[in-house]
Amino acid sequence: ADARNPLTARVYVNRIWHHLFGRGIVSTTENFGSRGELPSHPELLDHLATRFVHHRWSTKKMIREIVLSHTYQTASLQEDPKAIEIDPDNKLLWRSNRRRLEVEAIRDTILQASGRLDPARSGPALPLTAQNVHTIAPFFLEEDSVIEDHVRYRRTVYQPIMRSGQMSDVDILNLFDFADPDQVVGTRAQTMVPTQALYLMNSSFIKEQARSLAEKLLSDSRLDDEGRVSRLILETLSRPANPREIQQARQFLSDFEAGLGKLTGSKNTAMESWARYCHAIFASSEFLYRR
Repeated sequence: ADARNPLTARVYVNRIWHHLFGRGIVSTTENFGSRGELPSHPELLDHLATRFVHHRWSTKKMIREIVLSHTYQTASLQEDPKAIEIDPDNKLLWRSNRRRLEVEAIRDTILQASGRLDPARSGPALPLTAQNVHTIAPFFLEEDSVIEDHVRYRRTVYQPIMRSGQMSDVDILNLFDFADPDQVVGTRAQTMVPTQALYLMNSSFIKEQARSLAEKLLSDSRLDDEGRVSRLILETLSRPANPREIQQARQFLSDFEAGLGKLTGSKNTAMESWARYCHAIFASSEFLYRR
């Protein structure tokens, strides 16, 4: 796009706004033409586009300017009957829009909490190891490929994307509305379907990261159970734990350990109880949604 085109900066800024707020100033992010929606705040769009050009088209400076604003920092939990009556769709941005994290953020946040996220940047394309390759001259059929161990915990943006469907190492992408690699997608769909909840309950990836997080918490001998719950809530939900949550967590851990001990006869049940509690946090709506 030509920088002299008056739409170029506006379209780009609108994409940034859409990414941060869940809906663009022009809600039809892919259509600024006569068939698209009119901007809800045209003066704001013009102002941001002007600032964007003034800062030499710096995406980082534009994001910083928006996220430091009062509008971005408002909560989604505000209950104002009059405001809801006047603006039920929140087009005037009197509160934040509650929305689910994008799938890349969900996966990376789980890995970060478990302590397994590899923060390495850039580098060559991630290598794949072919599995179950059958050769029938002059053709070959590759049934599956796996991501090698030393790269599987890198950020999702560096994982290989297959047009025919994602590999088992990153199959979470298939379930949480990852954009179709064959299409140009300005606005992702956001679905709520049973398979998403089933994945969070039964996925070996989620269970593995929950156990890793439990190991990390139990390895810190300076913490008691209350301290571990407080640290867990702070690291996963980005807020302090309240007394009621601490009490409920301690009750759950105590009951689970007692029940598991009776069932198995084992006295060392702390790891399993903490892994289950961490798993429940990963599957909670507060972990998955921005508030």
